[in-house]
Amino acid sequence: MVTGSPPSTCPPEWCEGDEPDPSDGKIWEAMNAQAPRLIALAESFGLTIMVLQPLNQFDGWPEGCERAGWVRRKAERWLPLCAQLGVKLLQVYD
Repeated sequence: MVTGSPPSTCPPEWCEGDEPDPSDGKIWEAMNAQAPRLIALAESFGLTIMVLQPLNQFDGWPEGCERAGWVRRKAERWLPLCAQLGVKLLQVYD
């Protein structure tokens, strides 16, 4: 989570590690705004960001259920951020 960002509104039973809810626009904006700093930090140590697991709750929800819609909206937030970070591999599992 970005320091100084508002608390996540993610339903507690769905939240892992205080991740933002897809509707938490200010948090996602802050994360996207901080992406260049993260890239620069990694590069300063000679590192690249190769893999993330942002869709850890994506699989296995029945189509049409509330949770399936939520994880899809979450993916729609994470995928552009991963692209901005230059992530080459995404882990997806439930």
